Amino acid sequence: MNAIWVRRFVDVLVAMFALVILGSLIQLVGSIMGDTFGTVTWEASGHPGPEIAIGDAAAFSAKTGDLSVEGLYIVNAIYWLARLVVLGLMLAVFVKLRGILGRIASSDMFNDANVDALRRIGWFLLIASLVSIGATIIVQAGMLNALPPIEGIKVHPSISWDAKGVNNIWLEYEPPILPLLMAFIAFLSSSAFRLGMNFREDSESVV
Repeated sequence: MNAIWVRRFVDVLVAMFALVILGSLIQLVGSIMGDTFGTVTWEASGHPGPEIAIGDAAAFSAKTGDLSVEGLYIVNAIYWLARLVVLGLMLAVFVKLRGILGRIASSDMFNDANVDALRRIGWFLLIASLVSIGATIIVQAGMLNALPPIEGIKVHPSISWDAKGVNNIWLEYEPPILPLLMAFIAFLSSSAFRLGMNFREDSESVV
């Protein structure tokens, strides 16, 4: 697959992320207009069984389902802000990648523009990963603090230990390991492109 076809594939990804951002904004406006903005919902897992009431404003059912907590307007605002920031950064990554592929397709590979674009991609991915992790910690902490103590039930954040003698419910989260690895690869590629550019300039000066 040459650079032109890869660039067209990236164009599709750019369009998809733009649609996802648009859909997220529509969903956000809908939650505000529908008076459900204060409800924070997070995927959780626990032991299979009937619906478990956690106070007056929260409930959980099934082995894998959603834990919803009401009245968390600030926490939900943080969640949506982080979500839109991450989506925006990912869109910026693909836009930068599109530019790199366009220059490579024009036989212009080792230049300042590509070095700068790769470095920016690395920073975008790194920041998006840190925002995701930070927002997850804040949102999960806000949800857990809002839950009343219920005898026989323990709700855990994603990183914690199992409690014995109670029904354990876990808030799920997949760490952004792949974006972090891609960020480091982008930084390494930027350095490699810089070395290639310096080598080309040294070769041209000798000629």
